[in-house]
Amino acid sequence: MFQLQRYHVNAGSFYVNRKKPMILEAYLATCVGVAMYDFKGRIGGLAHLLLPEPVSADSIGDPAKYATTGMPLFLDALVDAGADPEQLKACVAGGALVRPLAELDLSLNTGGRTEAAVRQFLDHEKIPIIKAETSGYLTCRLSLDTQRWEPSIDPTGEDKAASEATIAQPTAQDIQTAIDTLQPIPQIAIQILNLLEDGNYDVQAVADQVRQEQVIAAKTLQLCNSSFYNRGRKIESIDHALIMLGRDLFVKLVISSIIEEFFSRYVQGYSLCKGGLFSHALGTAITAERIARLTGLAPPAVAYSAGLLHDIGKVVLDQFVADAFPLFYRRLQEQDTDFLTVEREFFATDHAQVGFQLARNWAFPQSLTDSIGLHHRIGTQTDCAPLIILVHLADHLMTSFHAGFKLGGQNATQVAWCLGKLGIPLADYPKIVDLVPVQFSDF
Repeated sequence: MFQLQRYHVNAGSFYVNRKKPMILEAYLATCVGVAMYDFKGRIGGLAHLLLPEPVSADSIGDPAKYATTGMPLFLDALVDAGADPEQLKACVAGGALVRPLAELDLSLNTGGRTEAAVRQFLDHEKIPIIKAETSGYLTCRLSLDTQRWEPSIDPTGEDKAASEATIAQPTAQDIQTAIDTLQPIPQIAIQILNLLEDGNYDVQAVADQVRQEQVIAAKTLQLCNSSFYNRGRKIESIDHALIMLGRDLFVKLVISSIIEEFFSRYVQGYSLCKGGLFSHALGTAITAERIARLTGLAPPAVAYSAGLLHDIGKVVLDQFVADAFPLFYRRLQEQDTDFLTVEREFFATDHAQVGFQLARNWAFPQSLTDSIGLHHRIGTQTDCAPLIILVHLADHLMTSFHAGFKLGGQNATQVAWCLGKLGIPLADYPKIVDLVPVQFSDF
């Protein structure tokens, strides 16, 4: 049976389709998605909005991220493609509160305010909303079938959870065997992580090592030429990449390419889309690096590495999640469910504990080992290192605003506590959200 091509609309962007049969989709948690279409003219599109309005003058360069600036652009693009404004209909989804909830989530109401701005715009333009599922607590997928011109809103992960399964809980020995038999990341990655920790390294020596690893070199060039990092000339060699990108960015992309290759060998259960776990890791890395630059509380390169590696324990548990997915998924949908608690119920451990053991086995720098093992446990340690708080906050932001990459949500999140520890006023939280990247990978 012929299947329509699927096009994923990234957070902070929109896509307009004219008569080409395909399925546009966006995965939504706190973000709000809007599908608009002219059935008669066979023109429509989908917008994926992060925030209600720009947070500062610097935000104007990315207007599609915000409801007040992105919706007019989206409508203009539809009209320019030939849509009749009087024939347009809309479907709205998202704006969810990501559990477990804190009082701050309710008071900030980021998703609710974005939804209100969308509804105000549609009402002003007299565009009827024919379907809407907003607020609530669950992530969802908004889709627009441009062959039948039908929008749909479905819980994220429901398609993978369709079949029932009876599973045997893995024993502690099963988990340990999986840890012991896991092929480690290449030694060059360990060397780079230690170099970044020191902050003083010979980048030419790194480039020489990369050239000797064909797979790593190819992946590095692929990432160097992705639209997020390279908006100019095509980079054709490792030496060219070093010259064009500079020392720090080049080394960052080398380690990213190694981790992407490592994740891609294993992940089937946690990822909700191809490359989902790595995409979440990469977005968390970029967000953590940006928060580190803003606060000055951790070296940006180290924050990037910590964000990239924070979920590495999921590689070990992934095979068990894949076997248990239907039951695991349904347990996560229950009210007030804590993600790590569900992992422990099924596996008698969690990905942070497993990741901590992996990091120690592979001799990661201590700061990275701690951030991997403790990024979900910040509430238990009032003297928590800033790097761990940075990673926790970046992980929370990616889970809230880039839903659909990976299964599940966040452990109990104390956003106000995190902001206070980082010296960020609560009123500046929208500015922190604004650090979340719109597009960060072509994988």
